[in-house]
Amino acid sequence: QLSPNKERVWTSLGKEMMRRNQLKEASVAFSNALTLATIEDGMEVRPATLMNAILLHHYLGEFDDAFELQRLLPLDSISAIERSKLHEVRGISFLNLQKPEQAKIEFTESIHHSPNLNAEAGLATVAILRGDKQMAEARARQVLSQEPKNILANRVLKELGLTTNQ
Repeated sequence: QLSPNKERVWTSLGKEMMRRNQLKEASVAFSNALTLATIEDGMEVRPATLMNAILLHHYLGEFDDAFELQRLLPLDSISAIERSKLHEVRGISFLNLQKPEQAKIEFTESIHHSPNLNAEAGLATVAILRGDKQMAEARARQVLSQEPKNILANRVLKELGLTTNQ
């Protein structure tokens, strides 16, 4: 209410809406942030705004929009953890697009930037799609040994017809 014309404020609101799984509201907030960024003192969009808008598009299944926005993101301006998250979400998007080989590249890149259990679980999913059930189980169990309630890893074991930790 105090700063309705500031990109940073709309970005913060969008992040909070994503955290609450209110994706429609998050979309409106990021749209406002991106619009304001183009008019605010001639400045470019802040990397945090772009990064979160990209993640939101992936979560919404708007993969083309997400991939297009990513072209604008200066990767050297985000942290290794943020890069890891970006590659993890891209991997999930490629799985949804039924492109497991591209997903594998993204999950591997995610892990390269920062340890990431969801990317490891993503690699387990890729292993299932490639018919390597033994690798899928091993990766899923390795994730679950560190994070017993990991949704992706438990889903892999369930798909394999094996006992999960949930």
